This record gives sequence, structure tokens and C-alpha cells, in this order.
Amino acid sequence: MAPVQLENHQLIPPGGSGSGSAAAPAPPPPGSAVAAAAAAASPGYRLSTLIEFLLHRAYSELLVLTDLLPRKSDVERKIEIVQFASRTRQLFVRLLALVKWANDAGKVEKCAMISSFLDQQAILFVDTADRLASLARDALVHARLPSFAIPYAIDVLTTGSYPRLPTCIRDKIIPPDPITKIEKQATLHQLNQILRHRLVTTDLPPQLANLTVANGRVKFRVEGEFEATLTVMGDDPEVPWRLLKLEILVEDKETGDGRALVHSMQIDFIHQLVQSRLFDDEKPLQDMYNCLHQATLEDMEKSVNDDMKRIIPWIQQLKFWLGQQRCKQSIKHLPTITTETLYLSNYSTHPIGNLSKNKLFIKLTRLPQYYIVVEMLEVPNKPTQLSYKYYFMSVSTPDREDSPVMALLLQQFKDNIQDLISYTKTGKQTGTGTKHKLSDDPCPVECKKAKRTGEMCAFNKVLAHFVAMCDTNMPFVGLRLELSNLEIPHQGVQVEGDGFSHAIRLLKIPPCKGVNEETQKALDRSLLDCTFRLQGRNNRTWVAELVFANCPLNGTSTREQGPSRHVYLTYENLLSEPVGGRKVVEMFLNDWSSIARLYECVLEFARSLPDIPAHLNIFSEVRVYNYRKLILCYGTTKGSSVLFDTQAPLNAINKLPTVPMLGLTQRTNTAYQCFSILPQSSTHIRLAFRNMYCIDIYCRSRGVVAIRDGAYSLFDNSKLVEGFYPAPGLKTFLNMFVDSNQDARRRSVNEDDNPPSPIGGDMMDSLISQLQPPQQQEPLTLVLHTLWCHQVDEQETGLGLLKWLDPHQQPVCLECHQPTPLYILLFQMLLIPPELAQLQLINSNEPGVIMFKTDALKCRVALSPKTNQTLQLKVTPENAGQWKPDELQVLEKFFETRVAGPPFKANTLIAFTKLLGAPTHILRDCVHIMKLELFPDQATQLKWNVQFCLTIPPSAPPIAPPGTPAVVLKSKMLFFLQLTQKTSVPPQEPVSIIVPIIYDMASGTTQQADIPRQQNSSVAAPMMVSNILKRFAEMNPPRQGECTIFAAVRDLMANLTLPPGGRP
Repeated sequence: MAPVQLENHQLIPPGGSGSGSAAAPAPPPPGSAVAAAAAAASPGYRLSTLIEFLLHRAYSELLVLTDLLPRKSDVERKIEIVQFASRTRQLFVRLLALVKWANDAGKVEKCAMISSFLDQQAILFVDTADRLASLARDALVHARLPSFAIPYAIDVLTTGSYPRLPTCIRDKIIPPDPITKIEKQATLHQLNQILRHRLVTTDLPPQLANLTVANGRVKFRVEGEFEATLTVMGDDPEVPWRLLKLEILVEDKETGDGRALVHSMQIDFIHQLVQSRLFDDEKPLQDMYNCLHQATLEDMEKSVNDDMKRIIPWIQQLKFWLGQQRCKQSIKHLPTITTETLYLSNYSTHPIGNLSKNKLFIKLTRLPQYYIVVEMLEVPNKPTQLSYKYYFMSVSTPDREDSPVMALLLQQFKDNIQDLISYTKTGKQTGTGTKHKLSDDPCPVECKKAKRTGEMCAFNKVLAHFVAMCDTNMPFVGLRLELSNLEIPHQGVQVEGDGFSHAIRLLKIPPCKGVNEETQKALDRSLLDCTFRLQGRNNRTWVAELVFANCPLNGTSTREQGPSRHVYLTYENLLSEPVGGRKVVEMFLNDWSSIARLYECVLEFARSLPDIPAHLNIFSEVRVYNYRKLILCYGTTKGSSVLFDTQAPLNAINKLPTVPMLGLTQRTNTAYQCFSILPQSSTHIRLAFRNMYCIDIYCRSRGVVAIRDGAYSLFDNSKLVEGFYPAPGLKTFLNMFVDSNQDARRRSVNEDDNPPSPIGGDMMDSLISQLQPPQQQEPLTLVLHTLWCHQVDEQETGLGLLKWLDPHQQPVCLECHQPTPLYILLFQMLLIPPELAQLQLINSNEPGVIMFKTDALKCRVALSPKTNQTLQLKVTPENAGQWKPDELQVLEKFFETRVAGPPFKANTLIAFTKLLGAPTHILRDCVHIMKLELFPDQATQLKWNVQFCLTIPPSAPPIAPPGTPAVVLKSKMLFFLQLTQKTSVPPQEPVSIIVPIIYDMASGTTQQADIPRQQNSSVAAPMMVSNILKRFAEMNPPRQGECTIFAAVRDLMANLTLPPGGRP
């Protein structure tokens, strides 16, 4: 028990009892200092605390009784009361005994300390005796006298000297030789490194950031306070800093003839004080700064208090500085640049020079020729307040960037904020007013609220309103002035949208030169409204809205069916030009002239329409007329705008996709725009693919279309067009459709008419001739789609199997076969990186045939010779004894239906080629799973159908993005299967689950991959699948050279049963 302290601050020691007086204990004996200190330091409890604890406990139990007793019977209540009284009495009896015992606790404590001291002395005696006995038995048994110093005696007796004297004695008496200059420099350099290391590893105050390390010293300088030079006496991190020099920088130029304010004796005292702090403190540099900073503050306070008259100018200057900061913070979110001075060439003669020296110039960045000037003045009899005046100033445009500007207009703003708001709502102009004084309220222009932060109180709402108003209205003022200078009538600046937007409406537009008077009058009558507005983030874009009525021509577009037509003209202002300047008006007048000239042609065309024969009107129509352009279409379908020979090629090109698509390359999350159609002329179309490759298509007569690689320049075939790359394999691919007869006929005709000549850069690389009738499959669409879809960049794949297209080769004619998009797969097979597919390509002399091999198989991919509509895979094993014919047929069938079938994906091919590169026993098990997928009716005893996933499906565990190759083949094999339940209720869809399988090649075990599932997905099905596979692995241990993939999957398909109504 710990000692208890009485009310007279005496502690009751734990344990022991005795009797005697309550006098204070006598001093302990001299040898018991340690025991007395230990007893004094032991914890104790005050008697008042114990009494308080007991009272609280008795009171709390009594409250509990008052709540519980009414619910009990009379006998139970009596029992509870008796037990409470007995229990409480025992506690207070113990407390009384403790109080009586505490009166005699001093004598008991003294006896305990004496007994403890005697026990300690006895322990010391016993320990001493034990050590002496051990020394006698162990150490002194082998103790011997040292050998006589015969060598030393010989030296003394023969030479009379003692040359074996230790050198440490000589070093203490004879001073060492001074070090050289090189050694000194090396030592100082090493000391500099030690100092830098100490500074980096030390908690350095930010105020001591101004430091210099040189000559083995570090110098800290705090401007206006002190400069301290320190060093260390060794490289041990525990070596304390040593203060070498201290200089106080506090001075007063007007007192003491510029001498320092601190006496040398004071500096010595501070030096000693700081050095003592550097020895003892855990953060010496922080303590040094605190000590020196406090000393310098006291000196500065003493210097300032010596002359109170100098504080007043400082306070006045501080007041104006705070006013400037308030203005700057109030408009920091607006497009402005603030400066306290502005160099003007006419400053002395302009009224701006008569303003107070305390002013602020605010430049409007969107309107660089305009400024807002804030003048700050003192308020009489209120030294803590300022009054503000606001002026609007315009300056001239400088001839050069470094030349000064000249002030032009200076006008004071009206100061009443309520009038400004009403001006914004009504659109009335404001006149000049008197200055605005701040009232006693720190926020005079804002409504008083119960709680306001300091930042909101410092916000200058008047200035912010002036800046925002000028930034919004001045462009309209500039445009209004330009319109007035050109004598164009207008209604001035109008307010729209409940005061949130502005506009300028023109009353009449000047007539255009070169347009007859009748046309001009008709155009003026049809013009209902012309309005200028500002839009855009930086308010530098003008939009002129023209509203016309009584349009002479009605197009077929749905936008042109109303009684009125809206035309929008957009004009961008450069940063170097003023917003709303003369250039905007000139561009608008030029556009108006173009509208008038086109309108004149349209009026004449509209008058001529009734005279055109009806049979001719059937073949033409007005597609679009919006006062800026006119589009006329003609032809049988009214879809042609050039020649009939372009109809079939344009219909073919129109079927190409132009939207961005995912999954075109191995980067499944990156969208690429498939095709971009760039018309060059009526017969020349440029087709770009993924903004990397390009071909030029020329529509010729007699159903001939010429194609060339658009990456080469039209003027110099040795140069490439910037941004495009030559299409790999273009010539090789088009040669698959060469029609020798058509090519011979074309060459014979050309040679008869024109003798052979060198081929220039403008010749076509390939020609697709004799387009077939529209009712058959359009070959141009197929060739273009086949040629470009799923192209892979040579730099991305790391394999260049196709030669670059040579622009200097003789052009050829192509026979128009029925090519299908299966050529896409053919090109993909060529462009798959071998390090991904683990393939070895074999050279083939057959056109359109790809041959490759793995460790166990030789593969041949080509078009079906019967239909030319499908790709076929022919597999030949290196060792015929390891494969059965039906297994090879399943592999070929799986490639034709699952890999070469639509949709065509590069990652599907990559996953399949990875399977081909797997070891033979693993590939055979995969082929058996493919057989279950291709022929599900042959496994009627199984409860599930299986599908081999070559790419990761969206519902798979989130291990990789969907569309990624789903086969990983390293020391372990990872692949995905989709199991679909055969039996299902007719209204419901069959239950499907995705099972990630991992096969360990070293141990031969097949398990479910441990991949974290999504939070909202069920874990019942994965747990059941994992348990079935683990049970199969325990009951069927793998044997050497045997693969367990197919057996484990078949067991899973036969035994997996989901709970009724459960979903995966």
C-alpha cells in the first residue's frame, strides 16, 4: 500500500503499524540517504482524497437504492437497507483505523528505513567476502611476478640514458610542428563538410536560413537583429556547438552617432549565456535564436521607446500600406495588375499629378489601355481610418513596349454603391460625385452581421464592383464609340437578362459597294435585328446575331424551316488589340458585304426557278442556304455534288467508321479515331487512319479508282508529309488483288497513246479498277476496311515484317475480288510481336500465307481456297505420336470460329498464340476444354457448359482492364473460363460465372486464382469453386509429366451446384 498523506501534508506509508506520538520523524542516519530518498519519492494518497472517495461511493450506492427499492417487496427492501448500512459502516471503520494508525506512521517508517539500511550493509559485506574468495581461488592462483626489466637495465647501465621513454610524455612537453598550408586547407574543407552535415541533420529554425559555411565556420545572419559565427571541435555528432563570435545588428542612426546600442560587456554576457545554452539544450540552434532574438527585441524596444515621435510617421505609413493591401486582396480574383507607381510622360501637367502620393494603379488586363486609380486620404479626427476616392483613367497606346504611356482621360467614380447597383439594373449613366468616406463601421458599405471574419471585413466591395463593372462594360463602350465614328446608328449599350448581360443593337447597316439598290433594300427589309454580344471566358469574343425574315430560298435542312433565320458571326480579339476596336467593325462590314453579294445571287436564282423545266427540278434541290453559304445538290438521289463517277467510291467511303473506338490495339483503355475523311477536291479524297496513316483516293472515269500513299508529298516523293507515316505493307497487300489482264490492257492503251517515260512522284502506287455493280459487295469498302483496320504501328510492336511502300515502283491494276475483313486477321498475325506470342516465323513463297512454328507445332494460316471468305489454320505436329487427329481438328476449328470470327481483336490473337506456345501436355488439356466448348452436346452428364476466354471479360475479377489477353504463361499458367449452367428456369437467364484458373507447372496442381473480388459481388460461388478444386487436388495427386487442368475443370463442371435461387 502506498503512503497516505494527512491534512498536514504528512504521507501515510504503505504497510506496518505501531503506536506513539504524532511528532515529525527524526532525520535519517547519515548512511541512509538513498533509502530516505526512495521513501520520500514513493507515491502516497491524501487522507481527504480517501474520505472523498468513500463519501462519493456511499452517496452513489444510496442513489441506486432509491431507484431500485420501490420495485421490491418489503422484506427485500429491508434486506438491501441493512446490507448497505453494514457495508458502509465497515468502510468508515477501516477509514477510522487508518487515521489512528497514521498518527504513529512516523516511527514505523523510521524503523523500516533503519532495517533496510542494515540489510543493505549486510549484503555489501557478504558480496565483498564472496569477491575476495573468488579472487583468491581463481585469479591469484596463476598470478606471477613480472620478469625483470633486463633490456631497460642494459640501456641505463651501458649508455647512461633511457631511450624507451613513451612518446606521450614528449608530446606533452615539446610542442608539435605546425601544420602546412595544404593540410590546413584540407582540414578546413573537411570541417566545412562536417558543418554542412550537422546543419542538414539538425532542426534548424527557419529564421536562420540565411547562413554561410566557409573556413570551418558557419555564420548565421538575421537582418536587423544579430550575426553569430559557430563551429564544432570534432566530427562526433555529440560534440556541442561552439560560439566564436557574436555581433548585434540593432542600431540607431540618430542616436549615439551611429554606434551600436549594446555595450561590449553586455555582448560578453550574452555570449556566455548562449554558449551555455549550446552545451546543455537538446535543440541548441533553436535555443540560441530564441535567446538572441529576445535580446535584440529588448534593444529595439528600448530604442523605439526613447523617441515616441518617430512612431507616428511609421503608423501613418503602415495605415496607408494596409489600405493598399486591402485593395489588392479585394481584387486578386479579378483580371487585374496592381502597381503603386506608373510612369506617365505627362504626369506633371495632367490632373493625375494633383492626387495624393498614397494611391494605387489598377490595370485591367483585358483592357490594357484603361486603369482604375485608388486615392487614399486621411479622415480628420480619426487617425485609424482612411477615405478612398476612385478614378477611371485611360492612357494612350505606346509605340514600343519600353516607351512611356500618356494619360488621357481622368474621371472620378460615383461613390454610392447603391447608385451603382441601380445603374447596372436600369442602364442609366452615372455622373461624377464627391469622395466617399469610411464610417466608424469597419465594413461601411456592407450590411452589419452578427459574426464576420477579418478577411470579409477587409474586403473592399466598392473597388471590386468598379473593377468588375469596367471589365464588363468598357468593351461595349469601345464598340459603341467605333460605331459612332463610322456613323452607324445604334441604340447604345442595352442591359439584358435582368441586368446580367449587355448588348448593342444596330438600327441600320450601311449599304455595301457593288450591290445594286434593289438588292440592298430587299436585304434591309428582311433584316429584323442585329445585336452584338460578348462571350467566352476572357470576354474577347464578339458574336453578332442577325435575324432575317422572308428567306427567298428554303433548304431541306430542318433548321431552315421557320419563319425567321438566325445567323451568328463570331470575331476573336487578339490580346494585343483592344476589345471592341475598329477591326471588329471592319470584319463585320466585310461579312455583311459577303452576305449581300450572296443574297443578290440567291434573289436572281429564286426568280429563275419558276422558269426551269419540271423534269430538271427532279434532279436538283437546295440543300442549305443560311445567308452565308449555298449548297445545291443534284443527281438521281440528290446526293451528288460533283460527278456520277464518284457516287460508288463515296458510298464506299461513307461506310467507314469515323468515331473513336476502344480495343483497336493492345492499349485497350485508349480510344483511337478510326477514319478521318478529308476532301481535297471534287475527285480527290484523302483518308486518314488514327491520324498516323493516310492514302489519297482519286476517282477516275470508267469505274477506276487510283490509290497512293498520302504520307508522301505530292511535289517531292522523297519527302514525307508532316504528321503521317508511310503505310507498312500497302503494296504487298494490294498485290494480292492484281488483275494481270486488266493491267495489260491498261498498259497497252497507254503505250499506244504515250511512249513509256520515267515514273514521277505523282503516279499512283496502286489502282483498283472496274468497280462492280452496286448490288454486289462493294470491293472498295472491303479493301479500305481490310487495309486499315487493326493496323499496328511498327515501332509499337518491335517487329517490321512488311516492307515500306516504295513510291517509285510501277503502278499496277488490281482485280476486284471479294476481299473480306478477314485480311485484318492476316495482318495481325504478321504484326504480333514474337516475344509476346512465342512464335518463330517461317518464310513462305505463297502470297497471302503466313507460316510459323512453336516447339511442338507447325502452323499455316491462309484464306480458304474454296470460299475466300474465312481464314483457316492448318496445324502439323513435329512429333505425330503425341497428337491425335481429332485434337488437331478441334484446334483448327476453334481458331476458325472463335479467333478468326468477328469481332476482330488483336488481343484475342495474342492470347491464342500464347496457347500455341505452351508445352504439349498443357496445350492438349486446353484443346480438350475447347472441345467441350465447341461440342457441348457430347458432355450430357456435366451440369455446366464451358467457354475458354481469350480476353478478360468485364465480369471477371478486377485483375486487369477488360479486353486484356486472358492467358499468362510463365512458371505458372493463368487463364479464365466462363461456366454457364445448363438447367435454368425458362423466365430467367442461365447463371454464368467467371473462374480464374492458375496451373502450377512445378507441382502440377490446378487451383482457382486468389484474386480479390469486387465489394458488391457474391463470394458464395468462388468459395464453392475453390473448395471443389482443392478437394480434387487432394484426392488426385498429380503424377510426373501429367497435366491436371482438364481433369480438374471436368470435375468442377460435374460437381459444382449453386444454392437454390443463388446468383454468382
